[in-house]
Amino acid sequence: MFVFSRRAIQGKLDLLEGVLTPEQHAKLVNRLNRPGRERLAAMWEVVFLQALSQVVVIRHEVALPNGRQPDFEFEFDHAGDRRTIVGDIASVSDVGLDKQNLFRKFCDEGSRLARKSGLDPNHFRYDVAGEQVGEWPKLKMKLLLPTGEAFTQLIKSVVEPFFRDLMQSPRPIAELKSEEPGVRFIIRYDQSQWASGGGHPCYDLAMSLTENPIYRALRAKADQLRAAPEDAIRIIILCDGDCAAMRKSVFSGNYSVRQIATEFLRKTSAVDLVLLATVEQRNPHDLRLRDYVMNYDLTAAPPWQRSARVSDDIIEAVQLLLERSIREIPTPMADACNAALRCEESGYGLGKHGGYEMGGNVVKISARLVQELLAGDVSAERFAEFHRWGQEPGDMPNPFARSLRRGELISAINVIDCGDEDDNQLEFRFGPPDPAVSPFRRTNHDGGEGARTGEVG
Repeated sequence: MFVFSRRAIQGKLDLLEGVLTPEQHAKLVNRLNRPGRERLAAMWEVVFLQALSQVVVIRHEVALPNGRQPDFEFEFDHAGDRRTIVGDIASVSDVGLDKQNLFRKFCDEGSRLARKSGLDPNHFRYDVAGEQVGEWPKLKMKLLLPTGEAFTQLIKSVVEPFFRDLMQSPRPIAELKSEEPGVRFIIRYDQSQWASGGGHPCYDLAMSLTENPIYRALRAKADQLRAAPEDAIRIIILCDGDCAAMRKSVFSGNYSVRQIATEFLRKTSAVDLVLLATVEQRNPHDLRLRDYVMNYDLTAAPPWQRSARVSDDIIEAVQLLLERSIREIPTPMADACNAALRCEESGYGLGKHGGYEMGGNVVKISARLVQELLAGDVSAERFAEFHRWGQEPGDMPNPFARSLRRGELISAINVIDCGDEDDNQLEFRFGPPDPAVSPFRRTNHDGGEGARTGEVG
């Protein structure tokens, strides 16, 4: 449900109890427990505060003369001087862009109408056009969908009748195409399509250095640090809260997050450094090898546009300090996009549900899922569905049912601690055929098995 496992986050919270006041600690815990995207920002705050606290003595939310309370303040020694760093931890997302470009809501409405009409939502595809708006250097992409009341009216007067007509006059293929001023989309229905889909131009990549979520987030945090002591080094730790422009872009004509941060630092005297923290998904197309790593990039303004507070050797000293601290950051378990979606949900997400390992007479499966099965929260049918045991021709048979038919009862159960992952594994070991649930048999003098009772030896 987060970029990092819940176990890892709790471990950081435990360590912060000796760093924060009870009120500050309780506030972070409450933010983490409240469903919504804000809990992702709280997660970044927890892991970075704890990481910094391992290498320096931090002070959290110390009020500045203007009443603002930055996330951290600490001192460090440099070249015989005692220097102060004041900083804030920010999380940036594409929520604002998503509200202006309602593609996801458009698809959700289509799925809702499909179910209402008794149609399979997987048979639909949604494609929305877009256009560039504004003038250089403030260009951006906008999808050709209305917002607000106009969006509601579009669904009611144009989209819903299409689904109603399909329900009343079924056919294998159908299409709704709209090319009105400011509205351009196609909804395709195809009974041979096995999964829903869609497409649209990328509206969440930075086509302008200043008109984008990253620049706006940095500018907002600059106000937080503006009243810091004149000689204090000011830093913003900017984390990916599901912002496409924070991640690497393969499209030409778009600006990188580093270019945007450099432009921001070039234009402000309130902030000296920006640490960019992103999650990189490795091997995205191979489920077996897919994993996640953290990427960090400390950015400063060009030398001739920096404040007198920072120099190359100061930047190097700060970078070394940050490199020591980020060793405390746990291993990511998800990318920011998926984490942001899951943070909107209540509950605790899934652990190793559906994952299993088999070899010889041993099966390893999710401990959480077994407990949910025994608690009655998951049915036996759902348990088998999670593992895809016997669901389709060619699927692996249920190993527990197979062993039981052979008369092989469970002989040992071992709990495997999976560390920071939000689950453990149960290792089940099956013994030889047990007469409690299998036919009687005779054993030869040499130890081999003879015929079963009633059979000719």
